[in-house]
Amino acid sequence: MKYSAAAQIKPNDVDEDFVKSFKVLHIMGSTLSIGEAVREACYKAVKIASRFGIIVTYDPNLRRELISPRTIRKLSEPVLKTAEIIMPSQKEFFDLTGKNNIRESLEILKKGASLLAVKIGNKGSLGVTEQEVVSEPAYIVREVDPTGAGDAFDAAIVKP
Repeated sequence: MKYSAAAQIKPNDVDEDFVKSFKVLHIMGSTLSIGEAVREACYKAVKIASRFGIIVTYDPNLRRELISPRTIRKLSEPVLKTAEIIMPSQKEFFDLTGKNNIRESLEILKKGASLLAVKIGNKGSLGVTEQEVVSEPAYIVREVDPTGAGDAFDAAIVKP
């Protein structure tokens, strides 16, 4: 799906007073991959949020049809430096860190995140802080449509 340049938000569209009113700023990696103007708008919002002590959260939401893992690692860097909560799927976590092992990938917490919440599909999730690792099994439900499952997970984690 192509996005029109005219329809994209630009850095000048980011209003500092509006961002200052947030409790949480949630950034998705797929948004960073739409285009440079949108990406720069996100980076600007992250800087404002950080300056005013607003919680920044990040879900890589990697869409290989939009961008490669190597590129998303590079584009994610400015958000990862500020994000307090990072919520990737296990595969995205490995793509984001360039590692293929959770223990090796935990270096991401050194960038400043206080919580890493890894989605592991039907196996549940993993919550990681510098002090502990908690594994939570998935709730067994009849799947009707998986669309938005990751978004719902993120919302449950972020709820202030």
